[in-house]
Amino acid sequence: MVKYTLNYFDTAGRAEAIRLMFHAAGVDFNDNRMSREEWLENKTDGKRFPLHQMPTLEVDDNVICQSSAIARFVARELGFYGNNSLEQAVIDQVCETFSDIGAELIKIIFGGNDEEAKVPEIFLIFKSIAKRSANSQKHFFTACNLST
Repeated sequence: MVKYTLNYFDTAGRAEAIRLMFHAAGVDFNDNRMSREEWLENKTDGKRFPLHQMPTLEVDDNVICQSSAIARFVARELGFYGNNSLEQAVIDQVCETFSDIGAELIKIIFGGNDEEAKVPEIFLIFKSIAKRSANSQKHFFTACNLST
């Protein structure tokens, strides 16, 4: 049986979608939530944190870095990454759109200036991608099942 250990801070952030997939699939994993102090003590551990950043996912003796790479790996492993290449492309499109929206929200929160004016534009982007989903009436972006 595969042993998964997810390393991240004791907050939702970039690891929450990964945690949710494990829970939705009913797959046991070690949710290693680190305090800031623990992170500072462990950050230089090149085996567990090759890029000296989190999240990382330990899969037996292998380590995967970068939240998007981890999320896609877990989605493939647990059956949440679509049934064919086209569904996977739709999932990737939705994930990248959320990434773009997140980047814009960070600018709004920390940027000052007239960044607030972009809020309606951000929601239009999401509305557009939701409309493009052939199965949006079923509340899923692909087929009739949960995906990343």
